[in-house]
Amino acid sequence: MALSDREQQLFEQLEKQLEDEDPRLAATLAAPAAPTLSTRRIVLGVLIDFVGIVTVFVGLMLPGLAPSIFVGVFGFAVMVAGLHVALSTAGPKPPTPQWLLPELRR
Repeated sequence: MALSDREQQLFEQLEKQLEDEDPRLAATLAAPAAPTLSTRRIVLGVLIDFVGIVTVFVGLMLPGLAPSIFVGVFGFAVMVAGLHVALSTAGPKPPTPQWLLPELRR
């Protein structure tokens, strides 16, 4: 539901008052931009997953139980890493700590 003009004006006044009274709190409450998925990271993650799947299949074809288990677990770990790379975001940098911003000190 949209705000009326009067409510929008009151909201803007409250926001300005907050920024004037406590700039640290206003900076903390400022909403960061929503992180987005990167096509490059998705492609890289899929390639890493493919390498992990191939490693698991190679582990299945190895003779002996111990080498097969170790290679299979390693392949699974590679697939998890690929999933992490594919789903990680290159979002905005974390905010600068307030103690580094001398203009905000009182």
